[in-house]
Amino acid sequence: MKSRQFIFLAPLALVALVGAACSGSEAAEPGVAATSTVVATAPSPPVSTPESATDLPTSAAEPGRVALVGGILTYLEKIALPADAVITVRLVDVSLQDVAGITLAETTFPADGRQVPFEYVMQYDPNDVVQNGTYAIQAEVRVGGELWFATDTHYPAITGGAPSNPEIVLVRVLA
Repeated sequence: MKSRQFIFLAPLALVALVGAACSGSEAAEPGVAATSTVVATAPSPPVSTPESATDLPTSAAEPGRVALVGGILTYLEKIALPADAVITVRLVDVSLQDVAGITLAETTFPADGRQVPFEYVMQYDPNDVVQNGTYAIQAEVRVGGELWFATDTHYPAITGGAPSNPEIVLVRVLA
């Protein structure tokens, strides 16, 4: 299996990158991420997928191109995250029922004392996406290895009219 590439950008850099890629302008409005899916033309390291994903039919995307998916993570509880909190976000193919989803992209980054909302962006290989497939964003927050927050709802991504710049609302996991 090939190695998986990860990407995390600082919030304002993310907005500028995604905004510029989406609108053709040099920067997006601060605090507003522009879209959830963008095909980037700049050369980037390929994002690999698990070997089992090769059995799925693929789209007709050009080789060597990457796409971006991004959005915002938050939670409703009025709880400050400790500085050592770690956030993980995944783009998962959930097309098949009764089996674990296939992770197409993943990013993990430290909170470093910052609080919600967090902006994220991940690159993925558009050749791994089937237009009639079902894809979702899954996220979690861990503190000292213990799960504090996680997604408990399906947050659609990429296909099927999935929203641009989705706001992912995490829920508190009771220990």
